[in-house]
Amino acid sequence: MDGRTLLKQYDHFKEQAQFYRDRCYQLEGELRVVNPALYRAQQQINHLERQAAQLQKQNQTLRRQLADLKGQLDLKPKPVPAFVKANVPARRGRGPGRPAGHPPARRQRPRLSARTYEFRGRRLERRLKELARTSWQEADADRIAARLRKHEKELTLFLWDPAVDPDNNAAERALRPAVVLRKITGGSRSQRGARATAVLMSVVRTALQQDRPLLETIRTLIQNAWAGINPGLLTDVLANTS
Repeated sequence: MDGRTLLKQYDHFKEQAQFYRDRCYQLEGELRVVNPALYRAQQQINHLERQAAQLQKQNQTLRRQLADLKGQLDLKPKPVPAFVKANVPARRGRGPGRPAGHPPARRQRPRLSARTYEFRGRRLERRLKELARTSWQEADADRIAARLRKHEKELTLFLWDPAVDPDNNAAERALRPAVVLRKITGGSRSQRGARATAVLMSVVRTALQQDRPLLETIRTLIQNAWAGINPGLLTDVLANTS
């Protein structure tokens, strides 16, 4: 189909759309003349439908606000986690500086009281549950809601367990040197070279995280491999040879 045929079809559909649009206006004018009462009733119905949609949105907003207020008023005192008590400052104001490795999401935790922190954490969990149990029209939204229902407890675990990070930034930082090396060198030329690079980078990162001397760690692992010892876990090998 060439361009001229497409243009003709486009003009034809455009004319049809304009014809039906004019016909609708004509029928509306005839209805206004023939039966003014029916025309006014139809206009009033359209106006009421628009108002009903607006009131429905306002009702949903008021329901969410009411749920928050009810949770704030009916919140019963619960056992406060130990780390919350330890991080609550003795006086209000800006707390101490951010310690090394402290997740950014917990930056304001020392500035909140134990009750306020717990209330906000429970409110976040209620909102996630509400989103997870809502029926959505879009397939992507339904898939996300299903994942929320499946991992409901794991998503907010970092709020109550100080050993759990709220993100995977540590893993991203651990992978960055390998990604930069691959970009600079262009990657390995063989499957064997790629596997050797992956093993070496894993050993280097593990030794750095365990605060072990890098050269001594690699030398010990190579000697154990020459001696026929199964490398296994890095910690186990170094503990057995020390």
